[in-house]
Amino acid sequence: MSVIDQANIRKLDMTLLLVFQELMRHRKLTVVAQRLGFTQSAISHSVRRLREIFGDELFIRRPAGVEPTARALEIAPQIRALLDLAGDMLRGRSFSPAEASGIVRIAAPDYHSTLLAAPLIERVQKAAPGLQFSFRPLMRQAALQALEASDVDLALGFFWKIEDRFRSRVLYQDDYAVVARDGHSRITERLTFEDYISACHIVVSFDGSVSGIVDRVLARDGHSRKLVAAVPFFTTALATVARSDLIATVPRRLAEAFAPLFGLRIFEPPITIRPYRVLAVWHERNDKSAVHSWVIAQIAECASGTSPLQPSRR
Repeated sequence: MSVIDQANIRKLDMTLLLVFQELMRHRKLTVVAQRLGFTQSAISHSVRRLREIFGDELFIRRPAGVEPTARALEIAPQIRALLDLAGDMLRGRSFSPAEASGIVRIAAPDYHSTLLAAPLIERVQKAAPGLQFSFRPLMRQAALQALEASDVDLALGFFWKIEDRFRSRVLYQDDYAVVARDGHSRITERLTFEDYISACHIVVSFDGSVSGIVDRVLARDGHSRKLVAAVPFFTTALATVARSDLIATVPRRLAEAFAPLFGLRIFEPPITIRPYRVLAVWHERNDKSAVHSWVIAQIAECASGTSPLQPSRR
């Protein structure tokens, strides 16, 4: 941008643009003065400033008012766009899903993606076909760090603590169920406590540790279980249980949605494990973002079970 351009931009305030647009619409200085609440001399002064900035007469006096020049007709769409953009910025542009485009980046453990990706994609493709989704297997602190760095737009999951610079919405509350393959050699009609602690378990561990919340619950009462493997994904655990006599304690929604696909049976845990809340989390910088608000609302609808692809609770 040249020095001359910068100097002219400094002269071109929003009031001058409003005067220009109103003259294009009404072609009379008196009408424009009334509409903007200015005196006619103030409007005349604004027209002189516009002529100086653009180096053109812009509006030629005629008996019935003023007539725009070719230059005025040329720049009118651009000035209208600038004013529309300023208005959108001040009031917050209304969001139109059908016109939206871009990629929504979501951090989530695999089981939230497994539960929500299909209904979310189907729902959004109908209303906002220009939006795309990118899911990343991040959770808790790693997900919050990605939000802080603007590497993702939203994070889904269970969070121990959320700092003030983040915002959140509860999607649903879940608890746990135990899954075992149909035809398990030892577990038949019901799962007793003795069956549970004597069985071989597989645990889902995101950090590689061979323990979990179940082990902490058992340890409080002086018990333990036999853990033979830790895997990083819940779907891996389900697939492994389906081909062995291992059992797994997994989120109930996941079990109810996918146990039939893996040929698994669902049992109530013979121990009491606290329920937990699944949240959608975003950074405060996006708190007023219309597209963020809309996508979060769609995720919440899918999580509530209203989506046709969302598995229902039995």
